Amino acid sequence: MTNRPIYKLVEWMKEIDDKMEEIYKYSKWDYISMNINGIDILKENKDKINWMSLSLNENGYELLKNNIDKIYF
Repeated sequence: MTNRPIYKLVEWMKEIDDKMEEIYKYSKWDYISMNINGIDILKENKDKINWMSLSLNENGYELLKNNIDKIYF
């Protein structure tokens, strides 16, 4: 067994933590985009909308209609 410096482990854990935070940041908006009660929040944060997820939201019609250029298939 070799003794590896602990600081490498700490650096690695920080990288993982940063990646998880980035994933959570985007996945949170996926769920808000699908939430029928999240429309007001989405209107204020159009740059964060997951348009595919919004298409599953029955209250998302107006946002989709007014932003047809953001919808992709």
